[in-house]
Amino acid sequence: MKKKGNGLNPLEYSQDDFDALPGGELQVTIKKLRNPAFHRKFYKLMRLVYNSQDHYKKIEHLIQFFKRHTGLFVLVEDHLGNKEPVYDSLAFDKLDDIAFGTFYNACVTLAFQIVGVEESELRRQVEFF
Repeated sequence: MKKKGNGLNPLEYSQDDFDALPGGELQVTIKKLRNPAFHRKFYKLMRLVYNSQDHYKKIEHLIQFFKRHTGLFVLVEDHLGNKEPVYDSLAFDKLDDIAFGTFYNACVTLAFQIVGVEESELRRQVEFF
C-alpha cells in the first residue's frame, strides 16, 4: 500500500487477490517496509532456480535449503535429544542494503551450485525474469 492524500492505494494486486478477501469489516496492520524490492528480488531468484531444476518438488523446500545454507535457522533440541532446524523468517523489512547484499550474494552462489549457470548470468536473468 502507498499513502496518497488521506487514503491508501494498493501497489500491486490482482482481481483474484482482491476477490479472495473476506467480506465485511477487516483489520489491517500497517508497518513501514524498508525495501520491498529486496523481497521481489529474492523471490525472482527463487522462482528462476526452482524452474531450472528438478530436485525440489516444492519451492518452499528450495527456500528452506537456501535458509539453511545461509544460516537463517536455529537448531532446537526436542525431548528425545534430537536437534531439528527451525527456519527463521526472511525479515526483509529489517535488512539494510549491506545485510541484504551479503545474504543475496550467498544465495546467488548457492543458486549457481544448483543450476550451474554462472553467477553473472544468474544476476542478469533475475533482472529480466
